[in-house]
Amino acid sequence: MKSTKSWKTYDGTSGKGDNSSGFNGLPAGSRNNIGVFYEIGYNALFWSSTQSGDYSAWYRHLGYNHTGVNRYFLNKSFGFSVRCVQDI
Repeated sequence: MKSTKSWKTYDGTSGKGDNSSGFNGLPAGSRNNIGVFYEIGYNALFWSSTQSGDYSAWYRHLGYNHTGVNRYFLNKSFGFSVRCVQDI
C-alpha cells in the first residue's frame, strides 16, 4: 500500500513500499491536537469512516519501519489524511 517514493529512511531502515496494491500511500505525516505537524516522510495516517466513540475514530497507519497496515483509534481533534472513493 506504500508508494515507492517519498519515504525517508531512519537508522538505515528503508521505508519505501512496492505499491503492489495500487493504493500508493504517501508519507504525509499528521497534525496533532494542538496544530503541530509531524512525521512527514515517515508515516501516513488515514482516517476511516468508523467512529470509536463520541470523540474518537479509527484510523489506518502506514509506517516507514514496517510493511503492514495497522489500525488504531484516536481523538478526532488530530489531523490525518483522508481518501475519498467515488461510488460509480
